[in-house]
Amino acid sequence: MIRGRSIRLAAVGVALLSAGPLAAQGKPWMDQRWHEYVFEEDGFAVLSPVPPKREVVGRLTDAGAVEIHSYTMSLDWDHVLVVSCTDFGDKMSYKTPERVIEDVRRGSLLSSGPDARVVNQHRFTVQGSPAVEVEYVSGSFRFVSRIMYIKGVLIQLIAKSPAEESFEQERRDFFHSFRLLGRFQPSP
Repeated sequence: MIRGRSIRLAAVGVALLSAGPLAAQGKPWMDQRWHEYVFEEDGFAVLSPVPPKREVVGRLTDAGAVEIHSYTMSLDWDHVLVVSCTDFGDKMSYKTPERVIEDVRRGSLLSSGPDARVVNQHRFTVQGSPAVEVEYVSGSFRFVSRIMYIKGVLIQLIAKSPAEESFEQERRDFFHSFRLLGRFQPSP
């Protein structure tokens, strides 16, 4: 079932966001300096106030078995940042990049619960490849997900925070600090 497998892939990112340390008193991460973390293997660098925790999970998708590399930055129980990379190679060549992104976007919403609703969405490009940023609320949490499909690699940036709390500046800093390296660099 193609739709079910796409949804399972998107659900991994949402499931990773539900894990985290016990709630900290206050928000000590707000006063911490942000450091750049470089992950050459997955071709990106990103700023974060806490070191990312790397996890590799195998999943069966409609394109076959893949490894999802997730980098989770749990600032506290309610505030989580994630970078997720899935290298499909040419396994998704039967789909357009736009279709891949739409399947993941839709799967993320469906796996977030029946009350998930889109608040904002916009499409853009990254190095000529399609991307989408979607903001949605599910239960008491707000999720902002930036989904890109570049050179056969699905990349998701996700920020989770309480729905009624401002996390905009931190999310913006995190998303804007993300940069592609190595194989993702444009050819001269």
